[in-house]
This record gives sequence, C-alpha cells and structure tokens, in this order.
Amino acid sequence: MLLFLREDEHGWVVEPHGTEPECWSTTPEGSEQLKKAGWGPYVMHRVSRHVMDMLFIDGWISPHAFRVRETPSRLRENQSGPSAS
Repeated sequence: MLLFLREDEHGWVVEPHGTEPECWSTTPEGSEQLKKAGWGPYVMHRVSRHVMDMLFIDGWISPHAFRVRETPSRLRENQSGPSAS
C-alpha cells in the first residue's frame, strides 16, 4: 500500500498517497497491522507512535522511490507529432 506519512505532536497521520512528493510503502504484514490498529483510509487517519515504531523496526514500512524517466514515452512522442527540424 502506498501512503503519505506526517508526524505531529499527537502521533502520526497516515493517508493514502496522492500527489505528495514523498511516498511510503507497506508490506502485506504492515498493511494488516495498520488495519488491526484501527487505521482506515479516509476514515481513521491517525496512528499511534507505538504502532508506527513497530512498523519501522520490523521493516514493514519503508520509503518508496518512483523511477524518473529520462526519455519521454513513445505515447508522448506520438501525441506531440513529428518534430520540426
């Protein structure tokens, strides 16, 4: 599951990933633990520090990096038409 994490003075806010530049990924076990702790997307967004520490320590949640393409896709090349020389 891809998530956006934010820590504040009350604990962690865990939301489904949207357009934020930072993204975290959970293993199936990590997703299960979040749900058992009462977290639900768009329903219960706050997670305790204890649960998040457990996920980090056990390696059930980790930063997720998106691969940046250096060359445009063929679809984009076709949509822009032939290049003028």
